[in-house]
Amino acid sequence: MLPQQKFIVVADDYGVSSIIDNAIEKLIANGIVTAVAVFANGPDSIKKAKQLKEQYNVSIGIHFTITSGDRVSEESYSLSKRNSKKNKSFRGIGTQHPDKAKDNHLELELFAQIKKFEDEDLIIEFFSDHHGILSNTFKGLITMLNVIKKYNQKHKEKVGFKAAKIRNPIFVSQIVDKPNCLSHSNMYKIARSGKIFRNIFRKKYLSKISTTLDTLKAFLKIIYSESIDTPDYFIDKFYDNANEDSLKCISVHVPQTKNEFRNSEGLTDITYELIVHLATIPANHETNKEYQKELTKLIRFRGVCDNYPLEQRDLEFKVLESHLLTYIGKSNLISYDFT
Repeated sequence: MLPQQKFIVVADDYGVSSIIDNAIEKLIANGIVTAVAVFANGPDSIKKAKQLKEQYNVSIGIHFTITSGDRVSEESYSLSKRNSKKNKSFRGIGTQHPDKAKDNHLELELFAQIKKFEDEDLIIEFFSDHHGILSNTFKGLITMLNVIKKYNQKHKEKVGFKAAKIRNPIFVSQIVDKPNCLSHSNMYKIARSGKIFRNIFRKKYLSKISTTLDTLKAFLKIIYSESIDTPDYFIDKFYDNANEDSLKCISVHVPQTKNEFRNSEGLTDITYELIVHLATIPANHETNKEYQKELTKLIRFRGVCDNYPLEQRDLEFKVLESHLLTYIGKSNLISYDFT
Protein backbone atom coordinates (compact mmCIF):
# COMPACT_ATOMS: atom_id res chain seq x y z
CA MET A 1 0.00 0.00 0.00
CA LEU A 2 1.37 3.39 -1.01
CA PRO A 3 1.93 5.93 1.77
CA GLN A 4 -0.59 8.73 1.99
CA GLN A 5 0.69 12.16 0.98
CA LYS A 6 -0.65 14.65 3.50
CA PHE A 7 -0.67 18.37 2.76
CA ILE A 8 -0.78 20.72 5.74
CA VAL A 9 -1.81 24.10 4.32
CA VAL A 10 -0.54 26.67 6.82
CA ALA A 11 -1.59 30.32 6.70
CA ASP A 12 0.91 32.65 8.38
CA ASP A 13 0.50 36.03 10.09
CA TYR A 14 -2.91 35.62 11.75
CA GLY A 15 -4.12 38.07 14.37
CA VAL A 16 -3.08 41.56 13.28
CA SER A 17 -5.71 42.79 10.82
CA SER A 18 -8.99 41.65 9.31
CA ILE A 19 -7.44 42.14 5.85
CA ILE A 20 -5.44 38.98 6.47
CA ASP A 21 -7.63 37.28 9.08
CA ASN A 22 -10.83 37.32 6.99
CA ALA A 23 -9.04 35.64 4.10
CA ILE A 24 -7.64 32.94 6.37
CA GLU A 25 -10.98 32.35 8.06
CA LYS A 26 -12.78 31.98 4.74
CA LEU A 27 -10.34 29.35 3.46
CA ILE A 28 -10.57 27.50 6.77
CA ALA A 29 -14.34 27.39 6.40
CA ASN A 30 -13.90 26.08 2.84
CA GLY A 31 -11.62 23.27 4.02
CA ILE A 32 -8.54 24.66 2.26
CA VAL A 33 -6.41 26.03 5.11
CA THR A 34 -5.80 23.36 7.75
CA ALA A 35 -3.42 25.17 10.12
CA VAL A 36 -2.88 28.77 11.25
CA ALA A 37 0.33 30.41 12.50
CA VAL A 38 -0.76 33.06 15.02
CA PHE A 39 1.05 36.17 16.23
CA ALA A 40 1.01 36.35 20.03
CA ASN A 41 1.40 40.13 19.96
CA GLY A 42 -1.61 40.91 17.78
CA PRO A 43 -4.74 42.52 19.27
CA ASP A 44 -7.00 39.73 20.59
CA SER A 45 -5.16 37.30 18.31
CA ILE A 46 -5.24 34.41 20.80
CA LYS A 47 -8.94 34.76 21.58
CA LYS A 48 -9.74 34.78 17.88
CA ALA A 49 -7.54 31.74 17.29
CA LYS A 50 -9.27 29.90 20.12
CA GLN A 51 -12.62 30.55 18.45
CA LEU A 52 -11.24 29.10 15.20
CA LYS A 53 -10.09 26.01 17.06
CA GLU A 54 -13.46 25.54 18.71
CA GLN A 55 -15.44 26.10 15.52
CA TYR A 56 -13.32 24.29 12.93
CA ASN A 57 -10.79 22.22 14.90
CA VAL A 58 -8.03 23.70 12.76
CA SER A 59 -4.44 23.27 13.97
CA ILE A 60 -3.21 26.34 15.86
CA GLY A 61 0.45 27.28 16.03
CA ILE A 62 2.45 30.19 17.34
CA HIS A 63 4.28 32.43 14.88
CA PHE A 64 7.20 33.66 17.00
CA THR A 65 8.19 37.19 16.08
CA ILE A 66 11.01 39.48 17.12
CA THR A 67 10.78 41.57 13.94
CA SER A 68 7.16 42.80 13.83
CA GLY A 69 4.88 44.50 16.32
CA ASP A 70 5.87 45.05 19.95
CA ARG A 71 7.76 42.70 22.22
CA VAL A 72 5.61 40.95 24.82
CA SER A 73 8.10 40.61 27.67
CA GLU A 74 8.90 43.64 29.80
CA GLU A 75 12.47 42.41 30.37
CA SER A 76 13.61 41.64 26.82
CA TYR A 77 14.60 45.23 26.01
CA SER A 78 17.67 44.31 23.92
CA LEU A 79 15.35 42.93 21.24
CA SER A 80 13.66 46.29 20.74
CA LYS A 81 14.45 49.69 19.38
CA ARG A 82 16.00 52.03 21.94
CA ASN A 83 13.51 53.40 24.50
CA SER A 84 10.69 51.49 22.84
CA LYS A 85 8.83 48.16 22.92
CA LYS A 86 8.78 48.01 19.13
CA ASN A 87 10.66 45.07 17.68
CA LYS A 88 13.57 45.83 15.40
CA SER A 89 12.66 45.79 11.74
CA PHE A 90 13.58 42.75 9.66
CA ARG A 91 15.03 45.03 7.01
CA GLY A 92 18.66 45.75 7.75
CA ILE A 93 19.07 43.76 10.95
CA GLY A 94 20.54 40.73 9.19
CA THR A 95 20.25 37.12 10.22
CA GLN A 96 22.52 37.61 13.25
CA HIS A 97 19.92 39.66 15.12
CA PRO A 98 19.01 37.01 17.75
CA ASP A 99 22.70 36.36 18.49
CA LYS A 100 23.06 39.96 19.65
CA ALA A 101 20.32 39.74 22.28
CA LYS A 102 21.49 40.17 25.86
CA ASP A 103 21.68 37.24 28.28
CA ASN A 104 18.37 35.35 28.28
CA HIS A 105 16.27 38.09 26.66
CA LEU A 106 15.35 35.96 23.66
CA GLU A 107 14.16 33.08 25.82
CA LEU A 108 12.17 35.46 28.02
CA GLU A 109 10.43 36.90 24.98
CA LEU A 110 9.55 33.52 23.48
CA PHE A 111 8.14 32.28 26.78
CA ALA A 112 6.17 35.52 27.15
CA GLN A 113 4.61 34.93 23.73
CA ILE A 114 3.77 31.33 24.68
CA LYS A 115 2.16 32.52 27.91
CA LYS A 116 -0.36 34.48 25.86
CA PHE A 117 -1.66 31.14 24.57
CA GLU A 118 -1.49 29.48 27.99
CA ASP A 119 -3.50 32.31 29.55
CA GLU A 120 -6.32 31.49 27.12
CA ASP A 121 -5.86 27.73 27.66
CA LEU A 122 -5.04 27.28 23.98
CA ILE A 123 -2.67 24.44 23.16
CA ILE A 124 0.11 25.21 20.66
CA GLU A 125 0.30 22.44 18.07
CA PHE A 126 3.23 23.74 16.03
CA PHE A 127 5.92 26.42 16.13
CA SER A 128 7.19 28.70 13.37
CA ASP A 129 9.22 31.90 13.31
CA HIS A 130 8.32 35.05 11.41
CA HIS A 131 10.85 35.87 8.66
CA GLY A 132 12.72 32.65 9.61
CA ILE A 133 14.78 34.91 11.87
CA LEU A 134 15.22 32.35 14.66
CA SER A 135 15.95 29.42 12.36
CA ASN A 136 18.90 31.15 10.76
CA THR A 137 21.20 31.82 13.69
CA PHE A 138 22.75 29.44 16.16
CA LYS A 139 21.47 31.24 19.24
CA GLY A 140 18.02 31.68 17.73
CA LEU A 141 17.78 28.02 16.77
CA ILE A 142 19.05 26.61 20.07
CA THR A 143 16.91 28.97 22.14
CA MET A 144 13.79 28.15 20.15
CA LEU A 145 14.40 24.40 20.45
CA ASN A 146 14.94 24.66 24.21
CA VAL A 147 11.74 26.65 24.59
CA ILE A 148 9.76 24.10 22.56
CA LYS A 149 11.21 21.21 24.58
CA LYS A 150 10.22 22.90 27.83
CA TYR A 151 6.75 23.64 26.49
CA ASN A 152 6.20 20.02 25.45
CA GLN A 153 7.51 18.78 28.79
CA LYS A 154 5.28 21.15 30.74
CA HIS A 155 2.08 20.09 29.00
CA LYS A 156 2.73 16.40 28.30
CA GLU A 157 0.36 15.20 31.05
CA LYS A 158 -2.61 17.12 29.66
CA VAL A 159 -5.37 14.93 28.27
CA GLY A 160 -5.11 14.74 24.49
CA PHE A 161 -1.85 16.70 24.34
CA LYS A 162 0.56 15.80 21.54
CA ALA A 163 4.08 17.17 21.42
CA ALA A 164 4.18 20.31 19.29
CA LYS A 165 6.07 20.15 16.00
CA ILE A 166 8.28 22.78 14.41
CA ARG A 167 8.26 24.09 10.85
CA ASN A 168 10.75 22.19 8.74
CA PRO A 169 13.60 24.29 7.34
CA ILE A 170 13.46 24.85 3.63
CA PHE A 171 16.75 23.13 2.88
CA VAL A 172 15.31 19.62 2.51
CA SER A 173 13.14 20.82 -0.35
CA GLN A 174 16.17 22.48 -1.94
CA ILE A 175 17.93 19.15 -2.27
CA VAL A 176 15.09 17.01 -3.61
CA ASP A 177 13.35 19.68 -5.69
CA LYS A 178 14.52 18.88 -9.22
CA PRO A 179 11.72 20.66 -11.15
CA ASN A 180 11.78 23.64 -8.75
CA CYS A 181 8.17 23.03 -7.75
CA LEU A 182 8.61 23.23 -3.99
CA SER A 183 10.88 26.15 -3.29
CA HIS A 184 13.51 28.40 -4.91
CA SER A 185 11.34 31.42 -4.13
CA ASN A 186 12.26 34.87 -2.91
CA MET A 187 11.66 33.61 0.63
CA TYR A 188 14.72 31.43 0.15
CA LYS A 189 16.75 34.49 -0.80
CA ILE A 190 15.38 36.69 1.97
CA ALA A 191 15.59 34.60 5.11
CA ARG A 192 16.22 30.91 4.52
CA SER A 193 19.18 31.27 2.23
CA GLY A 194 21.54 28.33 2.25
CA LYS A 195 24.47 30.63 1.53
CA ILE A 196 23.74 33.06 4.36
CA PHE A 197 23.08 30.33 6.87
CA ARG A 198 26.06 28.28 5.72
CA ASN A 199 28.45 31.21 6.15
CA ILE A 200 27.17 32.13 9.60
CA PHE A 201 27.11 28.54 10.78
CA ARG A 202 30.52 27.64 9.34
CA LYS A 203 32.45 30.72 10.37
CA LYS A 204 31.08 31.03 13.87
CA TYR A 205 30.23 27.54 15.01
CA LEU A 206 31.10 24.62 12.74
CA SER A 207 34.43 25.21 11.06
CA LYS A 208 34.40 21.94 9.11
CA ILE A 209 31.14 22.63 7.30
CA SER A 210 31.73 23.54 3.67
CA THR A 211 28.59 22.71 1.69
CA THR A 212 24.90 23.49 1.90
CA LEU A 213 24.15 19.78 2.20
CA ASP A 214 26.49 19.41 5.16
CA THR A 215 24.92 22.47 6.74
CA LEU A 216 21.49 20.99 6.26
CA LYS A 217 22.46 17.72 7.88
CA ALA A 218 24.01 19.50 10.85
CA PHE A 219 21.02 21.81 11.20
CA LEU A 220 18.47 19.01 11.09
CA LYS A 221 20.57 16.82 13.36
CA ILE A 222 20.28 19.48 16.05
CA ILE A 223 16.50 19.66 15.67
CA TYR A 224 15.84 15.94 15.58
CA SER A 225 18.31 15.17 18.39
CA GLU A 226 16.08 17.27 20.63
CA SER A 227 13.16 14.88 19.98
CA ILE A 228 11.27 17.59 18.13
CA ASP A 229 9.42 16.49 15.02
CA THR A 230 8.68 18.29 11.75
CA PRO A 231 6.70 17.63 8.60
CA ASP A 232 8.83 15.91 5.97
CA TYR A 233 8.94 18.81 3.52
CA PHE A 234 8.39 22.58 3.52
CA ILE A 235 6.89 24.16 0.39
CA ASP A 236 7.14 27.91 -0.14
CA LYS A 237 6.71 28.03 -3.92
CA PHE A 238 3.60 30.19 -3.68
CA TYR A 239 5.70 33.02 -2.29
CA ASP A 240 6.69 34.02 -5.82
CA ASN A 241 4.44 31.91 -8.02
CA ALA A 242 0.82 32.05 -6.90
CA ASN A 243 -0.82 30.42 -9.90
CA GLU A 244 -2.58 27.23 -10.94
CA ASP A 245 0.55 25.89 -12.65
CA SER A 246 2.41 26.01 -9.34
CA LEU A 247 -0.28 23.92 -7.67
CA LYS A 248 -0.21 21.43 -10.51
CA CYS A 249 3.58 21.22 -10.37
CA ILE A 250 3.52 20.73 -6.61
CA SER A 251 0.91 17.98 -6.80
CA VAL A 252 2.82 16.08 -9.49
CA HIS A 253 6.40 16.52 -8.34
CA VAL A 254 6.31 16.34 -4.54
CA PRO A 255 8.81 13.75 -3.27
CA GLN A 256 7.39 10.24 -3.15
CA THR A 257 9.68 9.21 -0.30
CA LYS A 258 10.03 10.47 3.25
CA ASN A 259 12.61 13.02 4.32
CA GLU A 260 15.71 10.87 4.86
CA PHE A 261 17.02 13.15 7.62
CA ARG A 262 13.92 12.84 9.76
CA ASN A 263 13.69 10.14 12.41
CA SER A 264 10.28 8.74 11.47
CA GLU A 265 10.49 5.05 12.25
CA GLY A 266 7.07 3.43 12.18
CA LEU A 267 5.56 6.34 10.24
CA THR A 268 4.61 5.60 6.65
CA ASP A 269 2.76 8.72 5.53
CA ILE A 270 4.60 11.64 3.92
CA THR A 271 3.72 15.12 5.18
CA TYR A 272 4.19 18.39 3.31
CA GLU A 273 3.78 21.84 4.84
CA LEU A 274 2.52 24.24 2.19
CA ILE A 275 2.98 27.77 3.52
CA VAL A 276 0.56 30.45 2.29
CA HIS A 277 0.19 34.19 2.91
CA LEU A 278 -3.33 35.49 2.45
CA ALA A 279 -5.33 38.70 2.26
CA THR A 280 -8.47 40.02 0.64
CA ILE A 281 -8.56 43.44 -1.00
CA PRO A 282 -12.00 44.89 -1.78
CA ALA A 283 -12.60 46.46 -5.17
CA ASN A 284 -13.22 49.85 -3.55
CA HIS A 285 -10.19 49.61 -1.24
CA GLU A 286 -8.94 53.12 -2.03
CA THR A 287 -12.12 54.71 -0.66
CA ASN A 288 -13.13 51.99 1.81
CA LYS A 289 -12.61 53.58 5.24
CA GLU A 290 -12.68 50.29 7.15
CA TYR A 291 -10.09 48.78 4.84
CA GLN A 292 -7.85 51.85 5.17
CA LYS A 293 -8.14 51.63 8.95
CA GLU A 294 -7.06 47.99 8.91
CA LEU A 295 -4.26 48.80 6.48
CA THR A 296 -2.95 51.40 8.91
CA LYS A 297 -2.86 48.75 11.65
CA LEU A 298 -0.81 46.48 9.42
CA ILE A 299 1.63 49.22 8.50
CA ARG A 300 2.14 50.15 12.15
CA PHE A 301 2.72 46.50 13.07
CA ARG A 302 5.45 46.42 10.40
CA GLY A 303 7.07 43.51 8.65
CA VAL A 304 3.91 41.90 7.26
CA CYS A 305 2.71 43.72 4.16
CA ASP A 306 5.83 45.81 3.48
CA ASN A 307 8.07 42.84 2.66
CA TYR A 308 5.26 40.78 1.11
CA PRO A 309 2.67 42.99 -0.63
CA LEU A 310 -1.04 42.61 0.00
CA GLU A 311 -1.64 42.34 -3.75
CA GLN A 312 0.40 39.13 -3.79
CA ARG A 313 -1.46 37.81 -0.75
CA ASP A 314 -4.77 38.57 -2.43
CA LEU A 315 -3.62 36.63 -5.50
CA GLU A 316 -2.66 33.64 -3.35
CA PHE A 317 -6.11 33.72 -1.78
CA LYS A 318 -7.89 33.71 -5.13
CA VAL A 319 -5.76 30.93 -6.63
CA LEU A 320 -6.09 28.69 -3.58
CA GLU A 321 -9.83 29.29 -3.34
CA SER A 322 -10.34 28.42 -7.00
CA HIS A 323 -7.84 25.64 -7.63
CA LEU A 324 -6.25 24.00 -4.59
CA LEU A 325 -8.84 21.28 -4.09
CA THR A 326 -8.48 20.36 -7.77
CA TYR A 327 -4.95 19.16 -7.08
CA ILE A 328 -4.84 18.47 -3.35
CA GLY A 329 -7.65 16.66 -1.61
CA LYS A 330 -8.19 13.92 -4.17
CA SER A 331 -6.63 10.55 -4.90
CA ASN A 332 -3.54 9.95 -2.76
CA LEU A 333 -3.05 13.65 -1.96
CA ILE A 334 -5.09 14.62 1.08
CA SER A 335 -5.48 17.75 3.18
CA TYR A 336 -4.24 17.31 6.73
CA ASP A 337 -3.31 19.21 9.88
CA PHE A 338 -0.64 18.92 12.57
CA THR A 339 -2.48 16.28 14.59
